[in-house]
Amino acid sequence: MKTFISILITVGVLVLLPISAFACSSRYIDVSGVVSYSNHHVGKGVVVTVICRGDTLTAKTNRHGEYSVQFNNRQCKINSRVTVGATYDGATGSVTRKVKKCNNEINVVIVPVSEVPEFGAMASIGATIIGGGSFLYIRRRNLSVKKA
Repeated sequence: MKTFISILITVGVLVLLPISAFACSSRYIDVSGVVSYSNHHVGKGVVVTVICRGDTLTAKTNRHGEYSVQFNNRQCKINSRVTVGATYDGATGSVTRKVKKCNNEINVVIVPVSEVPEFGAMASIGATIIGGGSFLYIRRRNLSVKKA
């Protein structure tokens, strides 16, 4: 009986030890990284929003473009999806990654978004002109055929 219990404990330790190596020993999940512009200049003072399982934390980058936030284990768990978004002076960017460990590095590149003209209005005006012109051309053609 003692041998059986010893074997059971040994097997339990051999099975649980590798599993515990993948678990966070900390009560916190850290998400940090660097925010940079599309031309590789590092951003400073960029507002970074990190979302994990519905909980949102914000931070600002330091002069090196680095940010860091810390979730507790109730807010964010291993294998949860984390979305990191950054905006600064008309530039924006976001990244979604899976939390794989206690310390996660997620870098974000932000790109300037220029305002795009409203193509829907231009397309509808063009369609109206072309449609109206076609209608008038066909009607005129039909009237001239009937006279002859």
